[in-house]
Amino acid sequence: FRSYTGLSKFGRVDIELQSFKTFHEFFCRDKRVTYFPYINEAFKESPTGWDDMCKYIDDRLKFLQETHEAAINKD
Repeated sequence: FRSYTGLSKFGRVDIELQSFKTFHEFFCRDKRVTYFPYINEAFKESPTGWDDMCKYIDDRLKFLQETHEAAINKD
């Protein structure tokens, strides 16, 4: 399911897709952003924390890309 529906209210901009593209860019690329202390703290005792988070982001991004056309064309 999508978190944001009725994208006509947002000028048919898929804000959820854009958000997850940004998350992927900032957190899951080779040069990921590491200056978010709360994320570092959350993953301090989880050796797979970054990988787990990126898997979720990647899976969600794939779903949002696959459903993009239907989402922006829905009334």
